[in-house]
Amino acid sequence: MNEESFYCAECGKTHTGTEPFDHPTLSEREFEERSNTLLTEEMDGGRFEWWYLSFATDEGFLGGVYIEAFGSLSALTTACVLGLNPGGEVACWGPIPVELMNLHVPVEKRTRLLSMEEINE
Repeated sequence: MNEESFYCAECGKTHTGTEPFDHPTLSEREFEERSNTLLTEEMDGGRFEWWYLSFATDEGFLGGVYIEAFGSLSALTTACVLGLNPGGEVACWGPIPVELMNLHVPVEKRTRLLSMEEINE
């Protein structure tokens, strides 16, 4: 698995968890334009891979999902469309090599919202 990273809707880039950043707030229109641009770039890349999304609030963990997508934003979009986003903030890791998925994540734990207990089994 690659170093922890996350999509920054404000600049349209993926940052590592250790990288400092500071961006101005985007308008709703600017956010939508950036999101559409990134989704297009991810899909044009043509690599459908596994990603892990973790959802949480200040009160705690809400769930996690392993999902196939073209990139971090398309993974989140797919999770939302499939009803797998419980809300809160999201962290994304990936892409996860298929060999690791096959070794460590059973098919029945893919593309569904998992509890902390299910993730740690």
